[in-house]
Amino acid sequence: MERQQFSTGTPWESIAGYSRAVRVGQFVYVAGTTASNAAGEIQHLGDLYGQTVYVLKKIEAALNAIDANLRDVVRTRVYITNMDDWQQATKAHGEFFREIRSGQYAS
Repeated sequence: MERQQFSTGTPWESIAGYSRAVRVGQFVYVAGTTASNAAGEIQHLGDLYGQTVYVLKKIEAALNAIDANLRDVVRTRVYITNMDDWQQATKAHGEFFREIRSGQYAS
């Protein structure tokens, strides 16, 4: 079975031994993703909305690199350290998935 892997180059991937996204046959797996750039620097510090958008764009790019896209996503998991900020993450998540969920996604 063919295996495709994509890495974003963050230091954590090589240290821990994982790829951002892996496709094996028709299944795609995306590793836990943080708002860090290729140098390992946290992006949008103190801005949960900005971090969520950054992470979702990073995931979208990884999916695209292995011939998948956000329409193929069937489950997401979001970890929030301060639940008082949940609306920021939810707003960003909705911006990426609302139209996909409703079937209105424009390819």
